[in-house]
Amino acid sequence: MVDGGANRLYDSKFKESKKIRAVIGDFDGIKEDVRSFFTKKGIDVHHDPDQNTTDFEKDVNYARKEKYQSMIFVNFYPGRLDHVLSGIHSTQKALNKCP
Repeated sequence: MVDGGANRLYDSKFKESKKIRAVIGDFDGIKEDVRSFFTKKGIDVHHDPDQNTTDFEKDVNYARKEKYQSMIFVNFYPGRLDHVLSGIHSTQKALNKCP
């Protein structure tokens, strides 16, 4: 899960989900109490300060590095066409790197 998405999940009924493995991003959008909540749950909270990649790209790169077998992308970038197009582009780049 990326950065600001952690805030949305925290405010939902799914924040106790056992399927959450990591919160990843530059953390310019995550609330400190949300970050603390996931850290205390034992979730890997991975800060990547790189400003040349999006949080979505950071997430995909992390998943590849950790050798995840699958990823589920949910509701990324609602309401922002530029973000939607960036997400599609990043997904395609990731797929091209898959064996």
